[in-house]
Amino acid sequence: MDASIHVLYANRANAYLEAGMNKECIEDCQKVLATEPTFAKAYYRWARALVNQEKLQQALEVLDRC
Repeated sequence: MDASIHVLYANRANAYLEAGMNKECIEDCQKVLATEPTFAKAYYRWARALVNQEKLQQALEVLDRC
């Protein structure tokens, strides 16, 4: 996989987040972190998507990882 592919997934995750497509956002954030585990924006977007789903404890757990 291309080393910069994580940026594409991160940008798409943000678009999904802004569109209210939380499940898709989370999936893309997980793809980002599989290739670039220090990419903080992916953790933030993943947590925001979980907050949108009212999964507050899971959001905190995601943020604790970064």
